[in-house]
Amino acid sequence: MIKNECEIVKDLIPNYVEDLISKDTREFMENHISSCNNCKKILEEIKKEKNTEEKKESKIEKGQIDYLKKYNRKLNILKVVAGILIAIILVIWSFALVKYINYRKDYKIGEYNHSIIEQSYNKIQEIKNSNNYIYIHSWSGTNTPTYKSIEYYKDGKSKEENYDGHDEIIYINYEIDITDKECYFIQYNQENNGRAAIGRGYNSIPNTMTGLPGYLSSFYGLEIIECADLEIWEDKDLDKNCYVIRKTIDQYQYDELWIDKQTMLPTKERMRSFNDYTEDKYEYKVGEVKDSDVEIDRSEFEKEEWQNAYAQRIMKEILARYSNN
Repeated sequence: MIKNECEIVKDLIPNYVEDLISKDTREFMENHISSCNNCKKILEEIKKEKNTEEKKESKIEKGQIDYLKKYNRKLNILKVVAGILIAIILVIWSFALVKYINYRKDYKIGEYNHSIIEQSYNKIQEIKNSNNYIYIHSWSGTNTPTYKSIEYYKDGKSKEENYDGHDEIIYINYEIDITDKECYFIQYNQENNGRAAIGRGYNSIPNTMTGLPGYLSSFYGLEIIECADLEIWEDKDLDKNCYVIRKTIDQYQYDELWIDKQTMLPTKERMRSFNDYTEDKYEYKVGEVKDSDVEIDRSEFEKEEWQNAYAQRIMKEILARYSNN
């Protein structure tokens, strides 16, 4: 009987350990095990095996939990890094977008300002290409009287008359084009006892019409985006409605260009530099130059100062040019 009980108990021990048996069966088994050393030993071994397996499972489970924790920790770090990178990208993109919008805004302003300057430049070129014009340029400053030059140009010949602050001629300069940049010249300096000079040199008069003297060339040479920094408004210069273009350097320095809205030609330029103030005025007449305005009196070639080899050679070249024209 006891032997049969041992067989029954051995079969039930796994269920006993897992607490899968009824209360009556448990009482039966415990009564048997308390009096049967063999079954008791088997129970203890099974319990030991179970504890060992639970510990292994616990370690495995703990390892899995630790792995998940590490994974989550890395995932959180990646989320933070990704968030920072996205934020940086958004800031850079926003900055670039604002910069682009401002650039487009400045470019549109620059286009408008540049179009006015370009129209004015083209009008100057039209006058230059007419090959018949008078260009009158007067200038004065804070402590400077008004000086003036009148330049006549016709078909490759020119005469420039320069006047002092008392409207008296300082010197007269005749030029005959050789190329766009070189010319023959004869100059009479009234301030130096009428001393004269003759030779070949830089073709100054037609080239002054490419941008005008002073700082005007700096306006005409500006790129579109650079024109965005210019201030432009409308004002009156005597009876002329004008565009006023100002390039501000700082609170003490600026350049201004005044352009007649009707003709699109510059009428004057104002420059302020700290305590100094200068003003240049410009006038233009097209098609009014006669041959006599630019011709050199042939008697001038008989003057004593021309009686040297260089002057004689230049005079012959000049006379030949006159003959060809």
